[in-house]
Amino acid sequence: MAIIEISTANFNESISTNKNVIVDFYADWCGPCRMLSPFLEKASTNFNNVRFFKLNIDREAYLTQELGIMSIPCIHFYKNGKLHDKFIGFKTYKEIINFINKNIE
Repeated sequence: MAIIEISTANFNESISTNKNVIVDFYADWCGPCRMLSPFLEKASTNFNNVRFFKLNIDREAYLTQELGIMSIPCIHFYKNGKLHDKFIGFKTYKEIINFINKNIE
C-alpha cells in the first residue's frame, strides 16, 4: 500500500478507522525524514494489516503542537485509534520492520 498524506481535517478519522496505523510526522526540509521515507514506503508494501500515513508538520503546526511533536522524524503507531508506541529519529529498514512487528503482535 502507498503512504497517504493526511491533514488535521482527517487525522482522527484516519487513525480511528484502521486497527493498526503508522503516522510519519515529517517536514520537506528535514534530511533524516527524507532518508526514512523510502524505508517506510517499502514497509508499507509488506504489511497489508497496517495503514501508513504521513503528516507535514509545517502545514499542520497546530495539530503537531497539540500532539507534542517536538522532533522529527517522529513515527507514531496507533492501535484502534489510540497511540500505542512511537519513535523519534532515523531508523534503518530492519529497525522499522522490528518496530512494526513488535506492535502488531
